[in-house]
Amino acid sequence: MASTSIKTCVYCLADKVYQSGKRDGDFNAEHVVPESFAGVLDSLTLIGIVCKECNGGLGRTIDQKLARGTTEALYRFVEGNKSVEKISELSRRNFDLSLAKAEDKSLRDARINLTHQNGQIKQRYAVQLIIKKKGTNEWYTVQRQDFPAFVESKPDVEIGEFKILGPAPGPEEFFEEIKAVWPDVKLLGELEPAALNEDRKRLGHEHTASDQQE
Repeated sequence: MASTSIKTCVYCLADKVYQSGKRDGDFNAEHVVPESFAGVLDSLTLIGIVCKECNGGLGRTIDQKLARGTTEALYRFVEGNKSVEKISELSRRNFDLSLAKAEDKSLRDARINLTHQNGQIKQRYAVQLIIKKKGTNEWYTVQRQDFPAFVESKPDVEIGEFKILGPAPGPEEFFEEIKAVWPDVKLLGELEPAALNEDRKRLGHEHTASDQQE
């Protein structure tokens, strides 16, 4: 039989109504280990200790950060506790998916995404353009969505070599967008295998971007 009493939330210290055996009161179950990490039966649960408001707030902040932005969050997918089809839920800001130490200097600023294939987690390049400044060893890395802003900010950039990274058909589509801006851009090679099981195009440019505007 359900009973009603007044209890104090351990977080906000407010006195609220607790109804045993019902969900209508001001308290609900607080899982010591978040449900997102432990699908174990009879896991430790606190009853009548944390009010719904505090429990919900913790779930939207701390629990969600733990579940989406930590190494443990990644292992949820590795260990099969969460479907790899939802790998995009991970917060990439908290993961160092970096090629900063890559032997190929042109790839050191390339962006990598976590995705999945055949039930396995994969690392894949985002669709992006890598430009070598003509006559130098300086490289620019430009995400596809940032290309218009790049062209506007660097209209006179002298371009030597291009690389377009990313899963098909992204590079092919991006190449057409690039040619619409720089119509004289030329493909110097065929698609070739690259790191992270992706393809990349090697492109060349025989003049500066400013030459096209004359």
